[in-house]
Amino acid sequence: MRPCSIGSRPVAWLLPGSGSPEPTEPVAYYEQGAGGAPWRELAGSARWHLRLEDTSGGPLRAALILDLRVPERGLSMSMAIRRDASEDITHLFELIFLSPQGRPFDAVSAVPSVVMKREDGGSRQTLAGLSIKVAPGIFLFGLSADKEDARRNAQALRALSRFDIPISFADGSSAIISVGKGASGERAFAEALADWAADQRGGELLSQGALWMLSGSLDRR
Repeated sequence: MRPCSIGSRPVAWLLPGSGSPEPTEPVAYYEQGAGGAPWRELAGSARWHLRLEDTSGGPLRAALILDLRVPERGLSMSMAIRRDASEDITHLFELIFLSPQGRPFDAVSAVPSVVMKREDGGSRQTLAGLSIKVAPGIFLFGLSADKEDARRNAQALRALSRFDIPISFADGSSAIISVGKGASGERAFAEALADWAADQRGGELLSQGALWMLSGSLDRR
């Protein structure tokens, strides 16, 4: 899995005075020091949007983008969610942690999972997948392509409205980034899911066509 870098600088709208008219969503950042210290809550802000990406000559693909900032912690994060057509995963999350200066935030040592839940916390599901660290401050989380895992993950992405992203730090402390879809996220998700569904149907038709052509060539032997 090769990351497609979102950038090595702070996201423009997160900077003071950016003047962006786009709406933001509130972020709750819960942190706990090493050794079981009490949890502390900090506030942040986030924005969801949809980005169309070039695929080396193919059709543009939709990527869901979440940019967030926790000013008191001096932490920014960009998360991209892309549909993946490989055999092992269905979707790929790319998470990039940045310092206020736009450098990789290497204090983050692991992002073990991604959890989705209802806004009221009444239903929650840990997305089935595998997380790896690929570079300082950069992590990939691939969603399992197992049939049942894929069904449950897809249902959670559609129906659940809040993300909890646990992170571990090199000094033994930990944190949870909690952010809802909000109005901006709901719109972006609806558009991305529609695009991914159309792309999946197109891939299935292409595969069926290739099998039909192969079958026809074999029959003519």
